[in-house]
Amino acid sequence: MRETSRPDSENKNVTSLADHRKAKGKKKAKRVNFGGKVMRVFIAAFAVVIAYCGYGMYDASQEQQALQEQIALTQDEITGEQNAIDTLSQQATLLKDDEYVAKLARSRYYLSKEGEIIFSVPEDNASKQAEILNKAYLQQDTETDSE
Repeated sequence: MRETSRPDSENKNVTSLADHRKAKGKKKAKRVNFGGKVMRVFIAAFAVVIAYCGYGMYDASQEQQALQEQIALTQDEITGEQNAIDTLSQQATLLKDDEYVAKLARSRYYLSKEGEIIFSVPEDNASKQAEILNKAYLQQDTETDSE
């Protein structure tokens, strides 16, 4: 004959199937709740990293914009200096010509050729005269080159 009760089962608490399922459900709920907390921490850390990267990108774009403005200003300065160099080289070329130097000396310092009389008028301005002479000489020089 078989015994219906086991001797080792007497020492253990016998639980019903419903109680067993409730206990198992609580364990699952705890695991899910723990997983939810981990997920929230992960999302918060990810949001912090994204915010930090976004700020870094914004800061880098501001710095790049400032550098672009500085480059533009420097290029403008270079262009201005190049124009000044071109003007000075033109003047240096003109100053190598004795005829031009003689005209310039007569206009600025009122030097005269022998037998020439110079009259000063109120509208006489040395810098205007020099500019007029420069333009006239350059036009004359380009006309002779084209012929």
